[in-house]
Amino acid sequence: MAKRLLRMECTGCGHQQWQQPLDKMVCESCGSEWLEARYDFATFKRELVRGLPPPLEWEVLPGADHFWWGQEKPLAQRVAAFFTRAFPPR
Repeated sequence: MAKRLLRMECTGCGHQQWQQPLDKMVCESCGSEWLEARYDFATFKRELVRGLPPPLEWEVLPGADHFWWGQEKPLAQRVAAFFTRAFPPR
């Protein structure tokens, strides 16, 4: 199994280094224990969705904002219909 490394940045001097997740985190440059993880979000996203199929359907609920206030019933009906189609009763 491949070892996972974290890219860490020292908050004191800005030095960046690679660490194993459970190693003691100390800056190799100044000895500070204040290190922050720096993430490669593009790689993370690519790894997360690799192997997932593309979305097969989507719907727009007219009049609904991102909280769906006032649209709970139509939203619930659409969600129920989706699950009925995706997982038909046996």
